[in-house]
Amino acid sequence: MSLESRRPAARRLRAANRRLQPTLALAAALALAGAGPARAQDAPAGGAPALHAKFDSLQDKLSHNAYGRPLVLQSTQSSDRLEGEVYARVDQPYPLVRKALQGTDNWCAILILHLNVKMCHAQPAGLDMALGRKYDQPVDDAYKLHFDYKLAASGADYLRAKLTSADGPLGTKDYRIAVEAAPLDAGHTMLHMSYAYGFGFAAKLARNAYLSTV
Repeated sequence: MSLESRRPAARRLRAANRRLQPTLALAAALALAGAGPARAQDAPAGGAPALHAKFDSLQDKLSHNAYGRPLVLQSTQSSDRLEGEVYARVDQPYPLVRKALQGTDNWCAILILHLNVKMCHAQPAGLDMALGRKYDQPVDDAYKLHFDYKLAASGADYLRAKLTSADGPLGTKDYRIAVEAAPLDAGHTMLHMSYAYGFGFAAKLARNAYLSTV
């Protein structure tokens, strides 16, 4: 195939990726804002059959919810851990979702959701990020955080990937972001995203102070 004949296809792929990223970012934002059933992302993944079964059980909630979109948020918080899960139907074909989520190239666009994220650089095996305390804090003064990326499965009918980090700011720890996806039909994809981290007394005080002044 000549270079000229490949260019229209490349432009279509870039345009499709731009349409897909807001949907993935919304799922990430809801997962990061909430929490999910205890240690859900640590449970063994059941692959495409388990994801299909879960979506079948959530049909009513996917159709009727406060967001006006086909997604379900499940959350919980314990004394030392925050966790969240989002299930969503993505209006894009699975091959495109799979391409966007395998590898780290698109993850900064998905995860930069808050003014406190000062910097994000994708590396072959993870993400380098900087988290700040306020919107005008310089990047050099922000807390540096590295996420390791692992692609656990990537096939024609199922994808599973995760990001992990042992330590974070203010004594937070054990960050885990997981995503799995499977085709629903030719034009739609099932997406499950989860997020969790542990925290201590200092992080709890900082979070409460932040929420009280938002």
